[in-house]
Amino acid sequence: MLQKRNLSQGHHSYILIVLLPFLAFSMMMCKKDKEEHFAKALYFNKKSESDHFIFYYDDGLDTSKAQLIAEALEASYDSVINHLKPGSIPKIRIVIWSEKNQFEKDMGGWAPGAAGYVYDKEEVRLLYTGAPGMLRGAVHEFTHAVTLFISGSIANNPRWLWESVAQYECGEKTDLKKFSFIVNGEYPSLDELSKEQGSMQRIYPLGYCISEFIVNTWSYDGLRSLIVNNGNIKASFGIEQKDFEMQWHNFIEERYLK
Repeated sequence: MLQKRNLSQGHHSYILIVLLPFLAFSMMMCKKDKEEHFAKALYFNKKSESDHFIFYYDDGLDTSKAQLIAEALEASYDSVINHLKPGSIPKIRIVIWSEKNQFEKDMGGWAPGAAGYVYDKEEVRLLYTGAPGMLRGAVHEFTHAVTLFISGSIANNPRWLWESVAQYECGEKTDLKKFSFIVNGEYPSLDELSKEQGSMQRIYPLGYCISEFIVNTWSYDGLRSLIVNNGNIKASFGIEQKDFEMQWHNFIEERYLK
């Protein structure tokens, strides 16, 4: 049973299952009420700092493994910040668990199989798995935290943009020729991408190319404007969503299918 704890006023929890190659699917859930399904912040005995992050990790994780995550995050930091321009942000807390069962227990039993959570814009929680994609997943979640500094209501609002920006900044590019619905021209709408749940979540393979299209067409300023406007395409670019989608489909065909 989930334990319910009261959130401090104005505190929201954002839950993200990190997309990793060994997972069959990934999903995002968002809690915006005042019930907390997480353990309180668990700052373990071990602590280290890098230029832009503070790391807390349990006794089961040696410093060299935490350092791998630190190096990946620091290597991506300037790129993410320069692209998205969130303004001044504090050092982000990265809390790392080494044991899956304990991690899931401390997260309150939400979404078993998750490898990471965006607790809030200043704290990311990770399970160290050592699996391929783990470091990219850490960057994915850090990007989510950065976007929350730009728009505090962007988490899953809309979901297609929330995931697309993180997929793009962590470099999670997919070979779209592998997907029959793309090859056959059966493109999902942005609204459909935001609503999909379970094993059919096409935002993950498509997320990178959506932001890639935006940056190629309107630059990073356009991507940031879309975050500020919570995915409002008309307010950001002066075109209707259906026209945006058509241009995006043409971009895929030119970039990926020829």
